[in-house]
Amino acid sequence: METNQTAHQDAMFNKKNNGIANIYFYNDDVSNFMLNFNEKVDCLIMDPPRDGASESFLKAVMKMAPKKIVYISCEPETQIRDLMILKDAYRIKDIQPVDMFSNTEHLESIALLELSYSL
Repeated sequence: METNQTAHQDAMFNKKNNGIANIYFYNDDVSNFMLNFNEKVDCLIMDPPRDGASESFLKAVMKMAPKKIVYISCEPETQIRDLMILKDAYRIKDIQPVDMFSNTEHLESIALLELSYSL
């Protein structure tokens, strides 16, 4: 899912160039897509921008209710904010900081969440 048209075109080019048939790319707002997606999802991988996930996205996540969420963040403060919103439905199973940018103050954080009950 990509809102940026150029990034979507690049993904489609790479798919074709590498002969990959079993992956799909959509050029849309992820919240709109998820709210209308009527299939069950076992695992959702999310990597929001630095300002974190939008309220509409988090509502769509709760509606979709994946069993697991892998939340990748480049801004620990917004990740904490978003995890607090998800805390009633999900528990943090593991969280791992990753120093992707040595000698800078930037830190990636990867959290594994599990659905704590059926929604």
